[in-house]
Amino acid sequence: MKKGQEIGLTIGSRGIDRMQELVKEVVLHIKSQGAQPVIIPAMGSHGGATAEGQREVLASYGITEEQVGAPIRADMETIELGTDPESGLPVYFDRQASLLDGVILMNRVKAHTDFHSTYESGLMKISVIGLGNHKGAEHVHFHGLDGLTKLIPSFARTILSKGNIFFGIALMENASDTLAEIHLLQKDEIADREPGLLLRSKEYLPRLPVGNLDVMVVERMGKNISGVGIDPNITGRRGIRSDADNGNASGIANRIVCLDLTPECHGNALGMGLADFVPRHFYEQIDFQKTYANVITSGFVERGFVPLVMENDFQAIDTAIQCCGRKVDDATVRLLQIQDTLSARQVLVSPALIDEVAELGHWQDMGEVEYLFDDQGTLKTRIKSLT
Repeated sequence: MKKGQEIGLTIGSRGIDRMQELVKEVVLHIKSQGAQPVIIPAMGSHGGATAEGQREVLASYGITEEQVGAPIRADMETIELGTDPESGLPVYFDRQASLLDGVILMNRVKAHTDFHSTYESGLMKISVIGLGNHKGAEHVHFHGLDGLTKLIPSFARTILSKGNIFFGIALMENASDTLAEIHLLQKDEIADREPGLLLRSKEYLPRLPVGNLDVMVVERMGKNISGVGIDPNITGRRGIRSDADNGNASGIANRIVCLDLTPECHGNALGMGLADFVPRHFYEQIDFQKTYANVITSGFVERGFVPLVMENDFQAIDTAIQCCGRKVDDATVRLLQIQDTLSARQVLVSPALIDEVAELGHWQDMGEVEYLFDDQGTLKTRIKSLT
C-alpha cells in the first residue's frame, strides 16, 4: 500500500464471529500504511439487491462508518472486467471496487450449501458472486450447478489476473461458531491454497449425534446462520430438484420444523423451503421482496417455497409428528431440536434417542427437561434458556 491510496475491504452478508473486531483491525492497518480504507459490501443480490438493503445488513453486524472508522460504498452497479477465456462469458465486477487502488478479499471459507467442489464458499466465490453484485450473481446462477462449480473458479481467475485484488484474508470458524483460524493469502496464492483451506474447514463442521429422525425442530434460521438459512451440510436436505444425486433427499429428518427467523436476516427467508412446517409468526416476518430477489437470483426456487403455516409452535411440531411417515407417540418419536445449524453442539432429544446418544460417549447428558408451551402455543423450552 502507498500513502494516499484507497483500499477496499470486502464484507459479505454472513454473520461471522468477531466480524466488527476483524474489520476494525484491518481498517487500522490500512490507515497505518497511510492509505484510506473503504468498506465494499460484497453480497451479490442479498439485502434485497439494493445498496440501502446491503447497508442495513452490514449495520446489523455492527459495520457502520461510525463503528469501524471507514466509509461504506454500496453500489449495485458493475463493470465488465473482461471475458472468461474458458467460457467466453463476460465477467462482472463491482463498479465502486473497480475505482479503488486495491481490494482486500475477506471471507469465511466453508462448505457451500448448494454444491460441493474444489472451491465452495471463500475468497474465490466472494470475488465472483459477492463483488459481481446482483448482475454478476444472477449471471453465474443462471447456469445452475454447472455455473457454480465451473464458472466461479474460471471467473475468479480472470478477476485475480485483471482486477485490482491486493490479497486475501481467509477465515475459519469451528463447530462452536467461533473464529478458529485466520490465513493471509497473497493474490497469487489464493487459487492454489483455498482448496486445502476448504478441506480443513470441513473438519470444523458441527455434526448431529444421530440421524434417521422423525422430526427435527430448528429454533431459528437466517442468512447470518447459513446462506440458505438452514445449512444442508447439517440437515442433509439440499432442496435442489436439478441435483440428481441428493437434491430431493429428505436428509436426516423426515420432517423439519423451523420456528423463527433471525432479526439479522431482515425478513429474508431464503431456505424456508427446506422446512416442512412453520408457525404463523414466522410467516408474518417474511419480507417477500428480499426473499424472492435472492431466491430468483440463485435459480433454486424450491428453497423459496412457503412451508405449511400452522397457527403456533405447538401446532407446527405436533403436525410434523403426525405427518412423519410412521405411527409414533411421545415415547417412540425420534425428535431432535437444535438452536440453529451453526449451533449444533447442544441438542434436545426425545426419550427414544437418549440411549442412542449416550452410546456415542462424547455427548454429555445434561438431564431431563420438560417440554413447555405457553398459552399461545409458543415453545418455551429453547436451547438458549437451558444453558
